[in-house]
Amino acid sequence: MTTFLLIHSPRVGALTWPLVADELRRAGHQVIVPNLFAAPDESLPYWQQHANAVTQSIAHETLASAPILVAHSGAGPLLPAIEQMLNRPIGGSIFADAGLPQNNASRLDLFGFPDEVREFRKSAVDGILPNWTADDLREVIPDDMVRHAFVTDLPNLPLAVYEEPLPVFSAWPDAPCAYLHFSAGYDISAQQAQALGWPYTKLDGEHFHMLVDAPTVAAALIDLTQKMETK
Repeated sequence: MTTFLLIHSPRVGALTWPLVADELRRAGHQVIVPNLFAAPDESLPYWQQHANAVTQSIAHETLASAPILVAHSGAGPLLPAIEQMLNRPIGGSIFADAGLPQNNASRLDLFGFPDEVREFRKSAVDGILPNWTADDLREVIPDDMVRHAFVTDLPNLPLAVYEEPLPVFSAWPDAPCAYLHFSAGYDISAQQAQALGWPYTKLDGEHFHMLVDAPTVAAALIDLTQKMETK
């Protein structure tokens, strides 16, 4: 039995992962889906609040194995901080259409295109990023019920979450890593992962493919975990 921690991007909610979580549990695995909550008036930086939320999600759990951290999208750069705060061995990290960590780089730094960064900043209203609507995601998440539930769960996220630098401890990665690639938006991260020799799987889909074809995504996570174990 493998223990999976399925970690959503701060930009969205924990409803990113429940369909895949169900598939993994049916396959006999232990699954925990933390909710990355953070308070704007908290003294701690957002990244630390998010990492703390993951730690708290397993505080009262008996884990079946060293956990596999699975990060989607903007949760990718957060994985080293999460691992450090867990303060326990992990089985590995899987980046699912996610950015790769870079010490003291913000998520905006990782965008790589100045025009894209400018537009992203301009989209914020009173420091809060706009949320997707159900219409925005109609083609990306075709199932009406799943899409509406996902949109309802979206947080009001401060732009500051994307502007703050994220730390990477000096020994990272100290466990195997793998990459699960969905969309063209993460081609660069996927290429970096392949250049590093990480196990890699490409599924043809959009950025929220876990909400479209959960069985295939779950099977890919299990396969990548097995490949990491043999590295």
